[in-house]
Amino acid sequence: EWKKRRFCPDGIYTGFVAGERQIKKILKFLSLFRKKDTLVLTDPVMGDRGRAYDFLTKELCEKMKDLVRQADVITPNLTEAMLLR
Repeated sequence: EWKKRRFCPDGIYTGFVAGERQIKKILKFLSLFRKKDTLVLTDPVMGDRGRAYDFLTKELCEKMKDLVRQADVITPNLTEAMLLR
């Protein structure tokens, strides 16, 4: 009977992501395995001290906004919060 059960974690944490494709995979994972009471925490690693990190593109920033909209809790620093507004 246990084989019939789908994997449904109680919590999902996302941190540093290197690209838009990775966020797309995370969103797919959430759609498949998140249940009603699953807590999703996202740390949008995008910059610090008033500057975006070099890897951050406009497109990646937009995808990160999509990801944080799915989160129950986000933990941006001040720079990241400004980038997400």
